[in-house]
Amino acid sequence: MILLTYRAGLRASEVADLDWSNLCDAQGRLHTDYFDVIGKGDKRRQIPIHAELYQALRELSQGKKITYLETRVIRAVKGGAMTPNHIAVYLWQLYRSAGFQGASSHSGRRSMITALARSVNMYKCSLRDVQELAGHASIETTQHYIEPSKGVTKLVRNLG
Repeated sequence: MILLTYRAGLRASEVADLDWSNLCDAQGRLHTDYFDVIGKGDKRRQIPIHAELYQALRELSQGKKITYLETRVIRAVKGGAMTPNHIAVYLWQLYRSAGFQGASSHSGRRSMITALARSVNMYKCSLRDVQELAGHASIETTQHYIEPSKGVTKLVRNLG
């Protein structure tokens, strides 16, 4: 669940709605390059699969017969689907028990967007690419997610 927010940048509602048909082909094999997610406003976007997320999904799928039927990836202990609110509360409890103060279900998403924004130029990408990946209609929304860097002073001092 944490990797879906941190490595894929999914919202709690997207984690709750994610099913194996988003992640697998018709034969039940996990996609290795990207998966589709339906976000706010029923907008579909493609999410690249991070190696760490792929491995976790592979382990989670072990021993399950994955079909193209709608089967939620994240399920409650009793087997039912989780609501976005369940996901948000569960993530908040996980972060709190790990000692993270002020963390929420959006913390992983915020961390991913910040990390991407700080390194886009190294991969010949732009903030517009980050905006699209995040599923934001506006670049201003994406900018609100980006945490300020503490290294800006060092950066300015080291400029030629």
